[in-house]
Amino acid sequence: MGYLVYVNCNCYKNGMTSDPPKKEFVRIVEERVSLDFQQLLLINDKTLRDKIEEDFYNWKETACEHPFMKIAYEYLDDFGVDSMIEYFQFWHEQLPITTKYAPRTHEGMFPIDHAKAILEELDPSDFEPEYEKMVFLNEKSKGINIINTDILSDYYTMGSILIQQSLDGKYGCSLGQFGFNISEDRGTSFYSIFRSSEFTQRTILENQPLKVGDVPVHKCEFIDKETGKSVICGLKLKPFDYDTDEDLEFIVSYGLLSVLRGYEYTYIVTALLKLAEISIETGNRMVWTKWDQENSIHNT
Repeated sequence: MGYLVYVNCNCYKNGMTSDPPKKEFVRIVEERVSLDFQQLLLINDKTLRDKIEEDFYNWKETACEHPFMKIAYEYLDDFGVDSMIEYFQFWHEQLPITTKYAPRTHEGMFPIDHAKAILEELDPSDFEPEYEKMVFLNEKSKGINIINTDILSDYYTMGSILIQQSLDGKYGCSLGQFGFNISEDRGTSFYSIFRSSEFTQRTILENQPLKVGDVPVHKCEFIDKETGKSVICGLKLKPFDYDTDEDLEFIVSYGLLSVLRGYEYTYIVTALLKLAEISIETGNRMVWTKWDQENSIHNT
């Protein structure tokens, strides 16, 4: 399933096509060369009606230099179109005409002035990837990424991302441009008590640990590899889908990630820009219609 978006040509109106079979049944309806089905239904012989319709569509396919009498057409994936519209409407609010008039479930048309608005709205540069410096926290032995500072995260604030807090709420750890950080609540605010780009987490097995239900929660010692400085608190990073009391090593790394997903829709934007320009040149509207294998361009 998807969308067929096209612009009709003016060849039949300008007398630049071969003669259609049963010309008396041919009409131009909203810029489209079509059969007059009301007149066709006056024929009682269904076999003859079907033959006239079949001959018409076969003629239309090669009647002029434009296949199917479409000066241009594009097949667009419906998920791609819908997700593109939703994405940019939510994040940028920059496509009011495109988002308003692009149909979702049925056929529709863009008037010429809307085609002009599309040319103004769709800036290809908005659909190219942009990159942001990202920070990654990885477990070293298996290379598992624990978390990264994706700016689209709900927990990304003030240049860092919160990883977890201790059960008593006294400690919290975060990841940001300066690495892994542990902060302690000292009443009026949190103070950084540990910062590292490479460290070991060592579980301290206590005789009477804090419990959540029947599950013991042990404190951990975090040891910076470069300086040997350490801190003990009620936090524990769990990179695996199981808990372990073994020593674990972590490392902070940096890289670039695409933070604008718009590049995924470049092919849609390119198609719409081309069709909008042709729409303005011909004076014919852009037509959107749902299509599948049974409802293809042959029947438009």
